[in-house]
Amino acid sequence: TNGGDDDKTTTEHLGKEKMKMPAGGYGGGPGQLAHCAPTYAAVLTLCIIASHSPSSASSQMALSLLHKVRLPLYAWFLSLRYHVPPYIASSFLNNTSNTQMTGYRMHHDGEVDVRATYTILTITSLLNITTKDLTNGAAMYVSSCQTYEGGFGGEFMNEAHGGYTYCALGALVLLLQQPWVTKDEKEHMEHLVEWKKLRGWVVRR
Repeated sequence: TNGGDDDKTTTEHLGKEKMKMPAGGYGGGPGQLAHCAPTYAAVLTLCIIASHSPSSASSQMALSLLHKVRLPLYAWFLSLRYHVPPYIASSFLNNTSNTQMTGYRMHHDGEVDVRATYTILTITSLLNITTKDLTNGAAMYVSSCQTYEGGFGGEFMNEAHGGYTYCALGALVLLLQQPWVTKDEKEHMEHLVEWKKLRGWVVRR
């Protein structure tokens, strides 16, 4: 392939920066509302470009953009937090009603579901901006979305779905990898999921 042409094409694609809204996230197109799904796609795209050929102009530009958006993205993610009211959370937490349950919205005033938790944790892990404050209560929220069938729904009391199950398990894996999570906390997180039911649900698909 012609490296020069590829580099020019890739650089043109970096017009994604123009899609970044003041809120900190990315929209699906210029002027659109910042949303976790296109933000996930945009950041992963920039990561691929940045790692493809480190010495190229497009890779350097992508790396520069990733550094530039780290803090605005972190602030935006925090603004999407949704603390589940105690009277709702207590029905899922069994004897630990004083423990925080935190979900995330896909966009401002948008739906709260496990897609947001997964996409946010993926992005913050790639950009090394995951914090204890960001993850506090997230495992509780994700685990509450497991249904009697064994899979996970997008929100609690929703039907189990393959896509949401992927997001839920991905989010839990990322949470378990955080350095501040103690051995006891990891065991607690693992006990939040009914693994036998999950395996049964998966093999029936």
